[in-house]
Amino acid sequence: MTNHLSRRTFLSLMIAATGGAVLGTPLVMAVRQDDPMVIGDVRSPAWTFVVHTLQDPYAGDLVRPEQPAEGMRYVGADVEVRNGVQGPLNFRSGDIRLVDTEGFEYHIDWTVAGSEPPLPDVNMSPGGQVRGWLWYAVPEASRLVELVYNAPSPRLAVTLPEPDDMDGPATPEAAGTPEVG
Repeated sequence: MTNHLSRRTFLSLMIAATGGAVLGTPLVMAVRQDDPMVIGDVRSPAWTFVVHTLQDPYAGDLVRPEQPAEGMRYVGADVEVRNGVQGPLNFRSGDIRLVDTEGFEYHIDWTVAGSEPPLPDVNMSPGGQVRGWLWYAVPEASRLVELVYNAPSPRLAVTLPEPDDMDGPATPEAAGTPEVG
């Protein structure tokens, strides 16, 4: 029997994947009505995380091992990450985790592989994207509720002007503010 994510569950996991919003910018969510090959996608101001397929249990051809250990099942996910920023994104497939109803996070099981192309770790250039499969070993009794991409935090920096170029005081003394120290 194959379990499918409901749209409500999918949206919940996408909100969890991005923290709901980044730096006050609203999260844009879209369940893709126009593409039946996409379960849905969610966008942060910088990246898009797309879940194309989630097979629970994995229904493809296992390359290794031939079958799950007793009491376990394999889950396969076909996912894509798109870099929408003007700088590179150091993407690690191990940052994508399955979460069950108890809050336990399942990491990629590198001992499991199907016949589909795996999701590689890459340093994506601006506008780049990566797509591939991930496999997880989970207990048969676990009920999965989220597929989470723990995206890297953005680095925000403001280049400061030279003190002569600044409007207003450049030092605490000039501003009439006592220096703490």
